[in-house]
Amino acid sequence: MQVRFFHLRLWWTLGDFCDLPGASELMQEAPQFIKSDRVTVLSAVKRNGWALEHAADTLKQDKEVVLAAVNESGCVLEHAADTLKAEKEVVLSAVIQNGAAWPFASNHLKDDKDIFFAAFKQQGITVDKNMTAKELMLARIKRKGKALEYAAEKFKQDKEVVLAALKQDDKALEYAAEKFKRDKEVVLLAVKQDGLALEFAVDPLKADREVVVTAVKQKGDALAFVDKRANFWEERDVVLSLVQSTGRALEFASNSIREDKEVVLVAVGTTPTSLKFASADKRLNQDPDCLK
Repeated sequence: MQVRFFHLRLWWTLGDFCDLPGASELMQEAPQFIKSDRVTVLSAVKRNGWALEHAADTLKQDKEVVLAAVNESGCVLEHAADTLKAEKEVVLSAVIQNGAAWPFASNHLKDDKDIFFAAFKQQGITVDKNMTAKELMLARIKRKGKALEYAAEKFKQDKEVVLAALKQDDKALEYAAEKFKRDKEVVLLAVKQDGLALEFAVDPLKADREVVVTAVKQKGDALAFVDKRANFWEERDVVLSLVQSTGRALEFASNSIREDKEVVLVAVGTTPTSLKFASADKRLNQDPDCLK
């Protein structure tokens, strides 16, 4: 084993590391003296930046080693020490090599326009150096709404940014600030596109008639996130709207509504197995019309 890694060090130092298959895996298997050897690791990351992932922690704090790694593979910034993720020079080098590295930057650099410009330009997004940090983030969000997940908190608190993210990706509501999960306008926009976004709304909106009907109409499975104790389960019109999308909603309706033959027929029409939720007192579960 020692002989193998002696030769491994020679290959790295001599510049043949790039020709080795599974280079990062070899670093993972290497003994600690290899992972801690600065000359070896520096040589390795210049040829395969991902070797940094398995280097000793002390070398993940070494600026020269990390710069060499991110210049070869920008996204290996993820494995750099936090102190270096907070250094603009290091982050810029990473995003210039691979724009997708920007989420790994320290929070205080996630509203830096120079980093945004370099990162998004590298990703092929149309940006201009004169754009503000917010304008740059909007350009990125409009391409991929999920980018909101990695945005600075101030952007998650910005309604224009959040709405832009939702228009591109309805599930972006998960990453928006809490105030938007309480904002009916924002939640309605999300559930109109994907009813399952109801999962991320605050509890009171999961009991809101308009929000719930909109979500379940868009996707019946959104029923899973609806408040089953909401007052509207006593309301025939609301339940009728819900069972038109999924008959399973009949299970949560009040007794009087589960005795309503018209509602039961609609529920069975969309979900035949929902007949078991009909009122046994009225024998609707044995009614010929409901059994058709």
